[in-house]
Amino acid sequence: MYAGNGAGEPCDGCTETIERTQLEWEAVYEDGREYHLHLGWGLWDVERQRRARYIADGPAKKAVHEQHE
Repeated sequence: MYAGNGAGEPCDGCTETIERTQLEWEAVYEDGREYHLHLGWGLWDVERQRRARYIADGPAKKAVHEQHE
């Protein structure tokens, strides 16, 4: 995920324009999909990905992984 000044394009989360004076988050996925998001939507996407990893790993597997960090 990248962040920078808005480019006047619509937010993929809410469709409102991300103004040049606003922070824009760009989420790029391995399959080539890109999303341009306002700050709140960018944070939502980060949390969504974190939860998806947690579900994929499962609580027990995650606990073992955290012990080795």
